[in-house]
Amino acid sequence: MCGLASRSVAAPSHLIKSRADQSLLDEIRRWREGMVRTRYARPSRLPLDAVPGWNTGVAEPAFTHGSGRFFAVRGHSVRTEDGRRAWMQPMVDQPEIGLLAIAVTPSDRGYAALVQAKAEPGNINGIQLSPTVQATRSNRERVHGGRPVPYLDLFDPATADVIVDSRQSEHGGVFWQKRNRVMIVRTPRFEPDVGFRWIELADLLALLHDDDLVHADTRAVLGCAPWTLPSGFAAAGARIPILPRTLSGAARCDVRPLARWLSAERARQSSVSVSVALPDLAGWGRSADALRRDDGTGFEVVAVSVDAAGREVDTWCQPMVRPVGLGVVGLAVCDRGGQLNLLMQACPEPGLVDDVELGPTVQIAGGEAPRSGAEADLLALLLDRPMEAVLFDAVLSDEGGRFLHSRCRHLVVLVDDCDAPVGFRWCPVSEVIAMLVHSHQVNMQARSALVCLVGAVAGEPLSRSEPVPRPAARTAA
Repeated sequence: MCGLASRSVAAPSHLIKSRADQSLLDEIRRWREGMVRTRYARPSRLPLDAVPGWNTGVAEPAFTHGSGRFFAVRGHSVRTEDGRRAWMQPMVDQPEIGLLAIAVTPSDRGYAALVQAKAEPGNINGIQLSPTVQATRSNRERVHGGRPVPYLDLFDPATADVIVDSRQSEHGGVFWQKRNRVMIVRTPRFEPDVGFRWIELADLLALLHDDDLVHADTRAVLGCAPWTLPSGFAAAGARIPILPRTLSGAARCDVRPLARWLSAERARQSSVSVSVALPDLAGWGRSADALRRDDGTGFEVVAVSVDAAGREVDTWCQPMVRPVGLGVVGLAVCDRGGQLNLLMQACPEPGLVDDVELGPTVQIAGGEAPRSGAEADLLALLLDRPMEAVLFDAVLSDEGGRFLHSRCRHLVVLVDDCDAPVGFRWCPVSEVIAMLVHSHQVNMQARSALVCLVGAVAGEPLSRSEPVPRPAARTAA
């Protein structure tokens, strides 16, 4: 793991000791709404060839920042090594390793997380509950000439009380080999700056049920946490009482069979990518305001000017990726021999460092179609299950720094036991959590779905005995 050659990672007993306090959730929502008046990042669309500070002209081989830092948008030609698929697309090239980090402090109810009310230009609702630190190297080094990133000192690996420290991927369908250092550190409680607050982890997970409220990077970090639950979560109306027992096995389970299966899938589904100039992307066309696919599917690259408050700088311009539809992240769960299992897929994405990582049962980017007949069938299975089998159903945003209004419907659904299709595997949830100790094994969408699974339990009040009412059915895409 990153930065821990001579240090052991301290594992807390339980991050959550009781379910969410429903009386606090409205107060947290009001706090976020109050922040909207003084913290914002409002985007305005720009013509694609008129982005101050950027090289985005029609003849440019790539969209690059004048400083040579931050990120670029480059063209890629991708083909699978077996020759079955080939395509071209733009990708966000951000070689810097970002830092996604959350500070937690012990409390009577387990642990509380230090979150920030952060405004990003791509957020659908202005402000979301974001990690303590969410910054690229350029931002940490203040290449933008603006204010410093708060609380960086809490995550010095030489002095921090580290719970999680690993390197993880970002969306490999759009980002080219983007890596983030993911950290969770334990710290004494202190009075936070304006725009930050401590939120109990149980309450934060309960707020996952609110559309577009808990930031994608918060979910990505918490997905790496060593989740265990007290035995009391198996009683008093819990909808999946075997979850605490299954989680307890994460520290001692043998992940070698799963790792070997994933290695074989990487060999079977590997791909090759070469750089292509943006004007030469086959199947893509450029208009005055966007670079988009000729058939109108998937995503497009646009440009925005941002007016901001409560950020390191007050104005800037940048390209952004805008999906043309709503995506789906779906997770099928099942009781197999008294263990809660997740149906995971070996999910290939062209931008991943190692081609394939463990993904959720269904992973469909906005504007895209299912990547296989098996995934289409599994999507239909999840959507057709009765309401009482739906553990979680909310629309959650992707990060808003590079994505403009990118959202995925997140579903966690109990299903009957069935055979896993080729490229899929039933995994005890403890195995998936154990794999997250290592880098680049479980993708960002799967980490988000895993947190939604834990939130489906931790977000229930202790006294509830009837199923949680689900939102009205939404279209899948």
